[in-house]
Order: sequence, then C-alpha cells, then structure tokens
Amino acid sequence: MMCGDCRIAPPAFDGAVAALRYEGKTRTLIHRYKFSGKTRLAGVLGPLLCSALHRAGGMEGIDLVIPVPLHRRRLFQRGYNQSWLLAAEVGKSFGVPVAADLLARARFTEPQFSLSRAERRKNITKAFSAPSPERLAGKAVLLVDDIMTTGVTLGEAARTLKNQGAARVVCAVAARAE
Repeated sequence: MMCGDCRIAPPAFDGAVAALRYEGKTRTLIHRYKFSGKTRLAGVLGPLLCSALHRAGGMEGIDLVIPVPLHRRRLFQRGYNQSWLLAAEVGKSFGVPVAADLLARARFTEPQFSLSRAERRKNITKAFSAPSPERLAGKAVLLVDDIMTTGVTLGEAARTLKNQGAARVVCAVAARAE
C-alpha cells in the first residue's frame, strides 16, 4: 500500500518491503545495530527481512541485491555498513548475488534522521553514483537498507540505479516508519 506522499509524488523505486515497524523495541534494536556496533543483530534482522520478502514475493525476478552504500568517511567512523550486512543475509538466503560495488556514495551527506523531508531531499540529491552502468543494464535490483522513514534516500538511490540502466528497483528494509 502506498503512503499519501508516494501517491502525490511517486518514488523512483517500484515497490518496498519492510520486515518491521520502526517503533518501540524495534527502534531500540535498530539503533543498537546501527550505532552501537552490534553487528551480530544482522543475524536477527536479516532472517526477518527474508521472511517478509518471501511473504511479499519481493524476490521474484530479482537479479542483484545492492546495499545502500555509506560514504567512506561514515564507513570509517562506524566501522561497518549495516545495510551491506543485511544485503549479505538476503543474498545468501535467496541465492542472489550481492553487488555492493554497483552503487557508491558520491559525496558525504549529513545524517538524515534530524532533517525535515525537504531538507532530506536536498541533502541526498546527487549523493549516489553507479560506477559500472553496463552491469546494471536491464537488471532487476533489490535495494537494501536498514530503515525507511520518508523514503527519500531509497528514492534517490533507485533513481541513480534506473538512470544507469536498472530496469526495476524494489526496496527492502528491516524497519519502516509509518
């Protein structure tokens, strides 16, 4: 089901699947995973995401799994890309290749969580690049991230992938704000 904002301005992605609602204990779990170095939680969140994808038929026709990338500065600060860990769980479970090198963070951006929707859109515009468009040509992509709040980040990443040749982009997230 589409949210009101997506009905007014449809996103670049073709669909989205979320394992959990981003509230309460789930919010605490995601924060520990993302900000406290609890990488082992990918072993909890990944299977939940795989179950949601299975129920939704979200992996039908998918050729590649691509995690939302972090800028190298953020990756250095955090020490890991939480989206890559989730993407690896999904790829392994469904036997679909994970291609983390097909989407890059072209520039450093401020963290999105404290920004308004308009500020998020401005912050993330042109933040991604696709260094090997020939490998995306005609492919159906599952774009994986940890959280979807406004969908602005996933929309910009999907737009980049489609502009570089991806035929279809479906998003999968561990948790989604309602």
